[in-house]
Amino acid sequence: MPKLHQSTIRFNLWKQLRSRDDSTVYSTTIGCTIGAYEVCRNATRVEHEWATFCLAQCGAVGLSDETDCAKDAKHLRAQCRAYRHINDWPGVLADMPRATRRLSHSEYLGAALSHRFCLVARGDLLSTHKIAETMAIGGAGGCLPVLVVPQSGVQSMLPYTRWLDYCSVAFILRESDAKTRLPALIDRLREVTADEAAAKHRALAAVRAAFVFREGSSPRRPCASEFVLDEACALARLWRTRSNRSAPLSIERCML
Repeated sequence: MPKLHQSTIRFNLWKQLRSRDDSTVYSTTIGCTIGAYEVCRNATRVEHEWATFCLAQCGAVGLSDETDCAKDAKHLRAQCRAYRHINDWPGVLADMPRATRRLSHSEYLGAALSHRFCLVARGDLLSTHKIAETMAIGGAGGCLPVLVVPQSGVQSMLPYTRWLDYCSVAFILRESDAKTRLPALIDRLREVTADEAAAKHRALAAVRAAFVFREGSSPRRPCASEFVLDEACALARLWRTRSNRSAPLSIERCML
């Protein structure tokens, strides 16, 4: 869960999903990146607790880089601006313990393989490793990716857009829609038929090698290593021809 001055999308998704019995929502870091900023509600506390406000919650999840909570009170006040939009602090704080859970690797894979869909939104950065995770898991018959994309920069977020048709392997929705009407979009996912899901799984299985690493891979039997190198070579060829033009990513036709 990113801090809100870095990105608000995952917090918005959590708020809409936290009370639904058809969704699984966990975050190891929500107490640190959201809960600790409850201090922002009180200007006096900001002035006196800027160096310590996050120690308990961030230390509990092993975020050692959070040992200095803020450089000074001015720095914390600047971060607090992003938290002013939280108008239900008591409810948010009450729901955080239920969401705070660290899954083991096997538990995480088990959950992803047992759910129909996996919601993927950016974290601190525009892209996220969860894209590759869900593509690989979906290719193994697990959850189908539901990719939450920004209004701009989609091609920077999604890998392999030079050749991969994401409409064939995933469901796509805009961040602006996901922030405001996620329950309605989930209802639309309920309408996905078994045949439609099977088609997505077949398409994911066909490209799964591009998202997993495997010992003994080669250009004839490639894995992610070879695919990444191929992308780098394609970019180098574009640079040599001094062409920065690339085909636009066509995903509007498959937006939820």
